[in-house]
Amino acid sequence: MSADVFQVVGIGVVLAAAGFIQGLTGFGFAIVGMAFLPMLSQDWKSCVTLVAVNSILIPFVLLKRHGGEFSIRPALGLTLGTLIGTYLGFHFMKANLEGQWFIRLFGVVLVIFSAFDLVQAIRKDAIFAIHKRLAVPFGLAGGFFGGAFNIGGPPVVAYAYSQGWSKSQIVATLQVVFVAGAGYRMLLMGSNGFFDTQVLKLLLWTTPATLAGIVAGGHFLTRADQAKLRTGVFLLVGILGLKYAIFAA
Repeated sequence: MSADVFQVVGIGVVLAAAGFIQGLTGFGFAIVGMAFLPMLSQDWKSCVTLVAVNSILIPFVLLKRHGGEFSIRPALGLTLGTLIGTYLGFHFMKANLEGQWFIRLFGVVLVIFSAFDLVQAIRKDAIFAIHKRLAVPFGLAGGFFGGAFNIGGPPVVAYAYSQGWSKSQIVATLQVVFVAGAGYRMLLMGSNGFFDTQVLKLLLWTTPATLAGIVAGGHFLTRADQAKLRTGVFLLVGILGLKYAIFAA
């Protein structure tokens, strides 16, 4: 990926905006980042790597706030499924990322997941009941989409919100699962040549933008109408998903 100054600035702005949304609403960094970065770069490997590395910062911030509510048993099935799914999804992505149909599939997944996030934001409770024994399959689904597209949150979030846990326990458990999936994804990327020199340079310049966005979003956490903001964000993400699904670009 050969990035000029304007492209680096554009990537930094996208990641800062995604971080801001995450800090403001507690959700959305990966899906916003993945929706917009391909518009700035045709290099899918770089887009995935930039979002993956920066997104691993998010769970650590949230764990600091909610880690006291974490218990290991509820996270085991989700984590196991996520690790297996991440491996499968990553190798699916690696084998197919050159095809236009892969971008179209990415667009379809964006539309479905943005619709899920939009409904979840509006309802503020579980969309449907999920038996606790289905932790591994839902973790596997989340891991697969995380490994393939960096947006594996909705299946895992759907499972967690349907279990009757407290909000802090949901947040803490989700962050542990996300850290495990993101960490394993980074290991797969590193062992498969995703961290080239240009990507490392971009990370050096853009990671501070992500952190700044998260901090700024957290600062305005209690001052903004989160429901309206999330509605606007996920509608826009859904529109971009339609664009990728129809035009594969």
